[in-house]
Amino acid sequence: MRVLSTAPAYLAVLLFGCSDITIIARDDDDSTSGPVDDDDSTNVSDDDDSSISTGELLLSPTEFDFGEQLVHCTADVTLQLTNVGEGPLEITDMSYVSTPGLSATGLAASSFQLAAQATTEVTISYQPLTAQHDEGTLTVTSDVGTEVATQVGVALAPSTASDEFLQQGNRSVDILWVVDSSCSMAREQEALGDNFATFLQIVDQLTLDYRIGVITADLDDQGLLQGSPAQVTPTTPNAEQVFAANVLVGQLGSGAEQGFDSLRRAVIDGAAGDFLRSTAQLRVISVSDEDDQSVALASVADYMAELQSLKASPSYVIHSDISGGDSGCISTLANADPAPRYVEATTMTGGLSTSICEAGWVQTLTNLAWLSDSYADTFVLSQTAIPASVTPLVDGTPVTLGWTWNDPLNAVVFEPDAVPDDGSLIRIEYAVDQPCTD
Repeated sequence: MRVLSTAPAYLAVLLFGCSDITIIARDDDDSTSGPVDDDDSTNVSDDDDSSISTGELLLSPTEFDFGEQLVHCTADVTLQLTNVGEGPLEITDMSYVSTPGLSATGLAASSFQLAAQATTEVTISYQPLTAQHDEGTLTVTSDVGTEVATQVGVALAPSTASDEFLQQGNRSVDILWVVDSSCSMAREQEALGDNFATFLQIVDQLTLDYRIGVITADLDDQGLLQGSPAQVTPTTPNAEQVFAANVLVGQLGSGAEQGFDSLRRAVIDGAAGDFLRSTAQLRVISVSDEDDQSVALASVADYMAELQSLKASPSYVIHSDISGGDSGCISTLANADPAPRYVEATTMTGGLSTSICEAGWVQTLTNLAWLSDSYADTFVLSQTAIPASVTPLVDGTPVTLGWTWNDPLNAVVFEPDAVPDDGSLIRIEYAVDQPCTD
């Protein structure tokens, strides 16, 4: 017998009675790897592919209970998908089915391979929308089978509250006059004092709880209230005469009028003492024949924003001016430069801008007196509200238009043409925004 040896080994057999050579493949010890297979079951490594490493999916946790959660609170749980096998794992599908309060992020949009010992994550978020039982199911399908994880939770309705307000306007108002004390202002100061009775009669008629004070536009006076007593109130004896004396601030003040900076010293830095009340309206009236020359803040808007920050609502602050206006003015009574900064503050806050050159101040003071009154448009709630739950009612009728929610103030703010009438009962119903639990 002739044996032809090659690699891999072959057995050449000369069959008896034949002239041809037959080549037979051999596998002597059944250890050969590769495509050759003699169907010998003594060694599986060359008889089948069962030795190929495969993946195994572990999904954890398979059950999770969020417990009781308040509506609009949010809780999360992270699910881990780990290939604990020795070979790669093909994730063919990931799906999540749930009630509306549950949602999943991290779901793969298409199939992908997860290497051995590798992990990917899916986050389940629970934000209940209504008071009910919620449940969700994550299903992960791979080339070795399907794994399922479930989540449950119970949504709790928040507690409710209501606040009532009687519309009586805002009876408290602090009125601060900022008067130019430079050498050209003698006549204007006298005119203001002589006609103040008109102003006082109206604010008394409105039964306002008022405080009236005077500061100068001269920064050397540090924003201190002028006169004694420095505050005119509804109980001040001889109030007209007291104000007339207080407003005669003289004509020796600086020619660089800094009305806004003096105002800051008075109410921001506290030079005016207890004059400013946190819950009262604030009316500032600047009287000058020159424009403001303040330098502490960058713009007029910054000065007004700083004042408005002291109040529950920006609408509580109104600046008015008696000045030369945008173009200046000349008359037999006064000669005034343009005052665009004072006018800008007035326009910005909805005040009255009146020419200092007009004859007689009766009408000016009348208009300013009426402006001291204001009906409340902002109603601050006693507890923190969930904005979407807020419902205002005026005299028992729900109001759907003409108001907005102010989150920083935790308040309902009515638009100017929708402010409730005097004597109205405003009731605001809402759900309380309670602290969320972990």
